[in-house]
Amino acid sequence: MNIYNWQTQSGYKSICRTLMSKNIISYDDWIIDISYFLTDTPVKIRNGYQIWSKLVIFFMRRSKLFERVISIMAQWLIEDIKYKKGLRKRIHLRGLILRHVVFNPISLLFVLITSLKGRYFICNKLLSSQHKFKRNTL
Repeated sequence: MNIYNWQTQSGYKSICRTLMSKNIISYDDWIIDISYFLTDTPVKIRNGYQIWSKLVIFFMRRSKLFERVISIMAQWLIEDIKYKKGLRKRIHLRGLILRHVVFNPISLLFVLITSLKGRYFICNKLLSSQHKFKRNTL
């Protein structure tokens, strides 16, 4: 995926893209963030992020305070990525903790919720279709 193409970025790192478009984070930091996200982040975490990021952007548009808090957290995550890529000499402890205690678990939780919801929906459809099939054969 071409990280410079805005049209292909609709589901990827939309929070940081929004912050970058408002000049809250720099373009270079956004490139570092999106490249790490697309190459080094597991697929389940990416899928979970795509679900909950829409909710975060909704609240960012409603509250400047919420937007400020999210921008600080995004900077911490970017500093952690810079350390992982060797662009920063010292570890960024807040970014590391945020990634492993908040970002990854929330993403995995949303994947779990949606997969369970999907399984529930599929099971209900299968059971209702079997019930209809039995009713039609009598």
